[in-house]
Amino acid sequence: MRYFQFILFFAMLSPAVLLGQVLPHNHQGKLTAHTPTPPQLELGSQEINELQQGNYVIKQFQSDSHGGGYIVQDINAPVEKVWSNILNFSKYTDWVNHVEKCEPYEQSEDHLKVEFIIGAIGITYQYYIDHIIDNKNHYMRWTLDYQHQSEIDDVVGFWYLQQHPLDPTQTRLFYSVEIMLAGWVPGFIQNLFSRNGLVDAASWVKKVSEPEVEQKPTSEHSPVMPLLMMPESD
Repeated sequence: MRYFQFILFFAMLSPAVLLGQVLPHNHQGKLTAHTPTPPQLELGSQEINELQQGNYVIKQFQSDSHGGGYIVQDINAPVEKVWSNILNFSKYTDWVNHVEKCEPYEQSEDHLKVEFIIGAIGITYQYYIDHIIDNKNHYMRWTLDYQHQSEIDDVVGFWYLQQHPLDPTQTRLFYSVEIMLAGWVPGFIQNLFSRNGLVDAASWVKKVSEPEVEQKPTSEHSPVMPLLMMPESD
């Protein structure tokens, strides 16, 4: 009996696991990656007024195949402190809800590759992100690491920080993501990829960067992963 259990166990493993191989992703990029130059996102007077009132500015889009958006939020903390928190991947499992694993596995020059696992109700998603970090401009863009097979079809995005134009002790945060998923998506993943998910992706940074400032109530923090803007249910 134990012999057949042993055979069944190994039959369930993929050839890559048996051979210790790393399978590449099934493509080398479908979405357009962001350029090395930090984005120039223009804010209108109404949007600036929203930020001055302590609110955020958010824009979204979606199609049948993919979705995305960006959020802008002011944080009452200096740029260097906010930037340090964003780069502190070792704390993501403590700071960000549903992140079960966040582990760098390769670093070279300005690239930092990180394995993520997010999960809930017994369902997990694993994906590998190649971050390209520009410390001078406080700009980090990312794509999938196409040398590893991820359970997300494709993703591109960025974090970008600016010194607040009116107060050098504060930070203006820009977060953007565009993502493509394949096949059925469980409900908790769809919830993370909703409008609230985009808001919470920026909210966790604000919370850990200015802990002494009382935060407005928000839903649970969503992972600092590329987030899909799914249509909200009626």
